[in-house]
Amino acid sequence: MFSRLSVSNLNDFISRRPKWYLTRVKGISLPVGVEAHRGSAVEFGVVRGLVHNTAPDQCAEAALQSYDDLVKDMDVDEAAKCREPIPGLVKTLLDALPGFKALATQKRCEWTFPETGLIPWVGYADVEGETVLLDLKTKGRTPSELPGDWRRQGAAYSKALGKPVRFVCAIPTKVIGVRTFDLTEADVERGIAELRRAAAAMYALLDLSLEAQAAACFPDLDSWLMNDEMFAAAVKETWKL
Repeated sequence: MFSRLSVSNLNDFISRRPKWYLTRVKGISLPVGVEAHRGSAVEFGVVRGLVHNTAPDQCAEAALQSYDDLVKDMDVDEAAKCREPIPGLVKTLLDALPGFKALATQKRCEWTFPETGLIPWVGYADVEGETVLLDLKTKGRTPSELPGDWRRQGAAYSKALGKPVRFVCAIPTKVIGVRTFDLTEADVERGIAELRRAAAAMYALLDLSLEAQAAACFPDLDSWLMNDEMFAAAVKETWKL
């Protein structure tokens, strides 16, 4: 069914299966929220600083412009609330990475697993440094431990490029904080095992009839995902709720 695979595909299959079914199997396009756009804009600003040694204020301004372009057709009040911490997020992340030398950005990673045959897995690491792959994150709440979806993402990139992975996450609280996670060898081993088992389970499900696939992906109507009107409408239409 898939001409290529990604960790985000499997992460959705593992943690957000109704969304996975709607987007990956049925091909329904769902909108990206303002927080995801904020993350993309912050990454854009930070990368300018790491690659071009641009001044932090200019990096923050570039991030704001990127964000404004991304959310121009979205709810004004929601977008404005999410916009406010962007300069602080950019500057805080740059402060947390003094002297970091970037060799490449959006570094292509490609690998295969026996469970999915010759179908390539493809991903893109945010920043490649001399000794580490850097992934930049923003998150509404401080993660108490390495999130599983990050572990699987980092494990795949480390496997593909042969370098350790570091996640640097900025949290937009009143005083912006930073949390760093370095993947251990055990994290990489666990993440790869999870991806392989999930890939086998996904392909087993895809061998079922469309009716059986839909039944196996029945949604939780109390999930936070249902707060999105388009997602809720697609769920109700697909499962006749």
